[in-house]
Amino acid sequence: MEFYPYRLYILKTEKVVFDDMGFVSESKSESFEFHSKCRDYPNKTGADTIIDVETKKMVRYSAMIMLPLDCEAISPNTQIEVRDKENRVRLSANVIRFERNQLHCRIWV
Repeated sequence: MEFYPYRLYILKTEKVVFDDMGFVSESKSESFEFHSKCRDYPNKTGADTIIDVETKKMVRYSAMIMLPLDCEAISPNTQIEVRDKENRVRLSANVIRFERNQLHCRIWV
């Protein structure tokens, strides 16, 4: 049994670039980039809530994702995807909260 059987990807966006003459070069692109191995747990009851760090309000979450302790922090509202070994999307959502604990990191979406 693999502890982190899935892969977490984060949506990265390239900003608009200016050339040497000061003209806007339309080179905006978006792509998902690998962030970390992970495992996910759906919120089966639908009643569980957490505190949204930005709004300080209680919100319902759809899933919790566990990550290795050494992964980089993920900002709230970041769009993520969890994919299986065949690269099929298991979960697509925006991050509500990121937390680093003693043994692992968790994000709620």
